[in-house]
Amino acid sequence: MGEAWKRRWRVFMAAAAIAVSAAMLASLAVARPWKPTPESLAGDYASIIDSRNPYDMRVIVWIAPPMSDNAAVAEMLDEYVLIGVARAHISSLGRFTFDKVDRLQVKDSAAQPLPLLTGAAIPPTMVRAVSAMETAFSRALGQLGQGIHWFVFKGGSTHACGNGGISVPFAGETYTYDTPFPGCPRA
Repeated sequence: MGEAWKRRWRVFMAAAAIAVSAAMLASLAVARPWKPTPESLAGDYASIIDSRNPYDMRVIVWIAPPMSDNAAVAEMLDEYVLIGVARAHISSLGRFTFDKVDRLQVKDSAAQPLPLLTGAAIPPTMVRAVSAMETAFSRALGQLGQGIHWFVFKGGSTHACGNGGISVPFAGETYTYDTPFPGCPRA
């Protein structure tokens, strides 16, 4: 095969990878709802997608109380901070590989680390919540959803509907959420 054909093939494969990346991002960030609900406003705010280039994507998601219209779920998510992260590397063929993320640190607005809960320290209700998130994200986002690692933190004085925020150092960057979340009830 000639050099020109090889060059066209590489350009085609790069374009295909970009298209796959764009499709994945489009599935995460759908069009603005005509009549947004508090839950949809919170969901939009909760997802951070940092696409450095067509081959490197970071996803950070805070599953927060205003994203649920169920009072019991919202109460549980107010006590704990549930964060999902993924660092995806996308090949020129559109294949995803993910960095392994064993540990994550989240800090409150005073730069104090939130206590990470692991193993038996995670309450059964949060174990079920993590399992539900893993299933939902895997079904909705396929390979990208399967690459998300979930972490549970004791919220303490951190509340999505209170004043403050959190910071999430991840993959060489610090991502932040200011609170109160959009969609929180107004006092």
